[in-house]
Amino acid sequence: MQSTDKRAGVIFSDLMESLFENIAKAIEIHQPLIETKYGHGWLLTFAKCVQKECDRQARRILEEFKSRRRFDHVISKIQEGIYDPKSLDVLLGEMTMMNAKCELYLRFLKRRVTSDLENVTMEKTDLESNLAATEDLVRRCDLCKEMQVIIGYYIMMEEYYMREMASKAASLDVSDADSLTSSIVDDTFYLVKKSIRRALSSSSIDGVCAVINHACSVLDEKFIELLRARLKLGYPSGTFSQAYTLVSSSIQQGKIQSSDTEQSRLQFLLTLNNSEASSENIQTLKSSIESEIPRLLSSDSKHTDEKLESCLTDLGQMTKRFKDLVDFGFDQLRSSAIKSKLKSSMEQFLSTSHNIDEETFSEYEAEDTWIKNFIVMLDTFLKGFKPYLTPSNYDKFVAQLTAELTLQLEKAVFKMAFNRLGGLLFDKELRALLGYLANVTTWTIRDKFARLTQMATILNLDQVSEILDYWGSNSGPVTWRLTPSEVRQVLTLRVDFGHEEIRHLKL
Repeated sequence: MQSTDKRAGVIFSDLMESLFENIAKAIEIHQPLIETKYGHGWLLTFAKCVQKECDRQARRILEEFKSRRRFDHVISKIQEGIYDPKSLDVLLGEMTMMNAKCELYLRFLKRRVTSDLENVTMEKTDLESNLAATEDLVRRCDLCKEMQVIIGYYIMMEEYYMREMASKAASLDVSDADSLTSSIVDDTFYLVKKSIRRALSSSSIDGVCAVINHACSVLDEKFIELLRARLKLGYPSGTFSQAYTLVSSSIQQGKIQSSDTEQSRLQFLLTLNNSEASSENIQTLKSSIESEIPRLLSSDSKHTDEKLESCLTDLGQMTKRFKDLVDFGFDQLRSSAIKSKLKSSMEQFLSTSHNIDEETFSEYEAEDTWIKNFIVMLDTFLKGFKPYLTPSNYDKFVAQLTAELTLQLEKAVFKMAFNRLGGLLFDKELRALLGYLANVTTWTIRDKFARLTQMATILNLDQVSEILDYWGSNSGPVTWRLTPSEVRQVLTLRVDFGHEEIRHLKL
């Protein structure tokens, strides 16, 4: 069969298609004659005869395919790890096309013979025996065995392609001032999606499952570990200036190319964004594959469906691997940037007396107290990060800051002394803080302030026994986050409450 240059890359797929079309045509032409002369049930015998010739011709095509495509040479170079992965594109595409044509033909053969057998009146055991013989004809013929070998090589080559291309994506990773992520995210997921879609086009469920499993391994070993290595470099503490253009230079294998601390910070945040974006990309990839499966794959057994579903579940679980990376990065960010920033402000809070008189209370309301300065500091601090984090990561950052803030503030409260006006002042300070933070994030943060809000309620009581109006059966919809022991501890912070009365409270 002659082929134009345009079809040169798929000439052997075209040859296989031509072979299968001729075999199918022979069956379609002879089936009515067989039914007329011999009746239903004899098509299986005829199919066995023509399949032998099909096997012989297919073997010749595949041998020529391996010879012309220098199959042994390619495999040898891949095993040595020195073959250019980009050169595999055409070959991989032709292999998947050949298998897809083979699967289509074998489904046609099985459907025709099975339909013929079902028109025959015979004992159930005889029918089952003939159907089993049909299955053997379809799945144990030489053609099927030869294509299984081809698919095995395809899987090995596709894995090599993904790993090598993932390494290239890492080595060529760049970013610019217009993007919150770097090129490695789009490049990596593009090639993984390309490989899986190519596997889907083969119509081989085993091939698809193998490639999905290899894709998970490549993402884990080549991508996640690289991102983790970059995050392990840490986020340098210090002042964050507006210098995002510094990060436009290449990032080579996770190594900082400049000693500039500012660039180190920006690259850390970029990696955090890459991790978060990848978590979302996994879900998009899984949904895309699931939508294409009905069109590209045909499953005729519950076992293969379950196998495919298991592989897709494993792919979806990669989302957690990327989310764990994000959590790891935020733990570092909280330790190096947030804690130190809040520490000095907590010292100012501790130095602000909350055992005050009416005059001092009025002065605090009129002047720039610590809370007003604190909110200004928080606003500047958050604005320093917001332009360089994805919206989701920025919300996580505010949540991390809020968690650390409430923790430090709670510890500070237990070190202080309050009177009634001091409790009222603390309540105002807390409301101002909560109001500000609620406006800078799309997340609900009120719950994180629940313990502090309940502490403020206790510090505002007129007398000790008044806590019983809010406790137990009188709590209404409120769920107390403080234990009875902690409630007593907060009550003791009021300088005007008697310890004996507190101790005898029935909580």
